[in-house]
Amino acid sequence: MADMNKRLSWAIGVVVLVLFISGAVGCGPGDTSTTGDTGGSGGSGGGPVCPDDPADVDGAVPEACGIWVSAGLGNDANDGTQAAPVATLTHAIDLAKTGPRHVYACGETWTETLMVPEEVSLHGGFDCDEGWAYKGKEKRAMLASPSTIALTWISGEDPTRPFFTDFYVESADAVQEPGLHAASSIAVFVRDTIPPLTVRRCELVAGDGADGFDGEPGKLPGAAGAPGNDGDGACSAPLSLGGAALEAEACFPKSKGGAGGDASPAIAENGEPGEPAGELPGGEGGVGEALGPTCTPGSPGAEGAEGEFGLGDVNSGFFGPSLQSSGYSPRNGRDGDSGRAGQGGGGGGARFGSAAVCGAASPGGAAGGSGGLGGCGGEPGRGGQSGGASLAFATRSNNNVLQDVIFRTGNGGKGGDGGAPQPGGKGGPGGKGGAGAGSIAPGCDGGPGGNGGKGGWGGGGIGGWSVCVVYLKQLRPSILEPYEFHFGNGGEGGLGDLNHLQTSSGNIGRTDQEATLND
Repeated sequence: MADMNKRLSWAIGVVVLVLFISGAVGCGPGDTSTTGDTGGSGGSGGGPVCPDDPADVDGAVPEACGIWVSAGLGNDANDGTQAAPVATLTHAIDLAKTGPRHVYACGETWTETLMVPEEVSLHGGFDCDEGWAYKGKEKRAMLASPSTIALTWISGEDPTRPFFTDFYVESADAVQEPGLHAASSIAVFVRDTIPPLTVRRCELVAGDGADGFDGEPGKLPGAAGAPGNDGDGACSAPLSLGGAALEAEACFPKSKGGAGGDASPAIAENGEPGEPAGELPGGEGGVGEALGPTCTPGSPGAEGAEGEFGLGDVNSGFFGPSLQSSGYSPRNGRDGDSGRAGQGGGGGGARFGSAAVCGAASPGGAAGGSGGLGGCGGEPGRGGQSGGASLAFATRSNNNVLQDVIFRTGNGGKGGDGGAPQPGGKGGPGGKGGAGAGSIAPGCDGGPGGNGGKGGWGGGGIGGWSVCVVYLKQLRPSILEPYEFHFGNGGEGGLGDLNHLQTSSGNIGRTDQEATLND
C-alpha cells in the first residue's frame, strides 16, 4: 500500500511538472508572445516568445514569430516558413503586415526598393545554410536598391513600435533629370510620424546627389519704345497742337513721353516732361518760344535701372533646405528681377504763330513733337537649381533610436549657375517738331526715350549636402554608441552675377554628422 502511494505521488508530480513547463514555455500553436511591451507580435498566451531584436534572446528565434525570406532558396508562392521561405523582401513585408509582424532575412542580397509600414519589423543576420542560425552583423542582409531612396518607413494600420536590425542598405546615385529640385540619394527615410523606430547593427550608405540644372536665361529682351508723335506745322490751324503723349502700359514702371507744346500767335508752350516723373533725371520738356528767344527740344529720357540680381541660396535658416514627405528639398537660387522701363523723353517746345504770315484763318505756330517712349526692361535670369543631397538617415518622426550604426554618405551634387538676363529695349525716337512757314521757324523735336534696364542675373544654387543624419526641428534621434560617421564632400555652389559673386552665388554644400532641417 505504501509502495502504491509513492507511485501515485510520483505520477501526480510528473503531470504537474509537465503542465508547469508547458505553461511557462508557451508552445501553443500560432502563439507569438513578445519579450517587450513596445514591439514584437502576438499576445500573452502560451506561444513562443518573439523578441523585438533577435540579439536579445539566447538560442534560435521561434519559426512562428515571422515570415522568413531567402533570395536564393525562396519562392514568393511559398508561405514564408523556414522550410518554404519567400524570395522577396517586398512580399515578405506584405505577408507580415497581417500576420506575425516580423520579417527574418538571410545574409543575402536583394535589389529592391522597400516601403515598410510601422507594424512590421525587419531583421537580417540569419544564416540559411546553417538552419537559419542567427549570426547578427556577420550575416547582414544587403538591400542594394536601384532607387535613390532605398527604404522608406511609413505609417500603417497598427501603431506598433518597429525594429530594424542587421541590414546593410545602399541607395543609388541620383542622376540629373528635369524637375523642380535636383534628386537626392537617401538610404533610409522615415517619411511619416510613426511609433519610435529602433535601428541596430545596420550600415546605411547613401549614393551621390545629382547636379542641379543651370537657371534658364531670360526669354525676351525688353520691347523697344514707340517713337513720339510729330507736332502740327505752322499755319495748319488756329491752334497748332503739339505731338500727343504716348504711354507704354505694358512696361514697369509705366513709361510716358511728354507731349509737345501747342502754338498760336499768343501761345508757344513748353513741352511736358517724360515719365516716370522723378524716377530718374532726364526727360525734361523743352522750353517754348514764349520763355526764350527760341524753343528747345525735349531732353532724352533716362535709362531704366537694371533689375536686381537673384540671391544665391544658403545652407540654413528660413531659406535653407527642407524635409518634406516627398524627401529632401533644397531651395534653388532666386530669380533675378526684371529691368525697369526707360523714362519717356520730354516734349519739344513750340514757336509762336502769326496771322500776318499764315492768314487770319489758321495763324497757328509750329508745335513741338512729343517725347519718345522708354524701352521696357529686360527679363531676368532664373535661379540655378541647388544640388541634390547624400543622406544616410533622414527622419520626419520623433524618438528614433540608432544604435551600433555605421553611416556613410557620398558627395552632394553641384549647384546650377544662375541664368543670364536679357537687355532692355531701346528707347523710341522723339517726335518731330511741326514744320515752319515763312518767318516762323520749325517747332522743336521731342526727346528720345531712355533704354530699358537690363534684367538681373539669376542666383546660383547651393551645393548638395553630404550629411549622415538629418531631422526636423526638435525631432533629433537618439544616436547611441557604438556608431561611425563617414561623409563625403558637399557640392560646389552655382555661380550668379559675376559682379556680385559673394551674394549671388550659392554656398558650398554642407558636410556634417547631423543637421536640422525645416518643415
